[in-house]
Amino acid sequence: MTTSAFKVFTHDLRSPVQGGAPVWDGSLPYVLPPVTVDESDEGCAAGWNACREPHVAIQIASLWPDGRPSRLFRVETAASVVERGEKLRAASWTITEEITDLRPVLLALHAPL
Repeated sequence: MTTSAFKVFTHDLRSPVQGGAPVWDGSLPYVLPPVTVDESDEGCAAGWNACREPHVAIQIASLWPDGRPSRLFRVETAASVVERGEKLRAASWTITEEITDLRPVLLALHAPL
């Protein structure tokens, strides 16, 4: 079974939370390199993290973490997924497409207001 989710990167494809070097060159599809997954009950732990809902991914990662707008991507994996709260983590995800129309995502993000 394949799991679909959403993942956020900075404008230059770095982790919005961890920072560091760009994760990849932007070519799609792209398979993230396998990492060890923490299967504990921790909400934020080792593994590639993503979210089921795009607005939640933006809410967690921030829309402007480095002064420039974040980029939202759809990801998929057939690997085992650990779900903790609103976060999903897996050993790897395949980045399949960039979501460029953020209007529906922003409406969902700000709906509670």
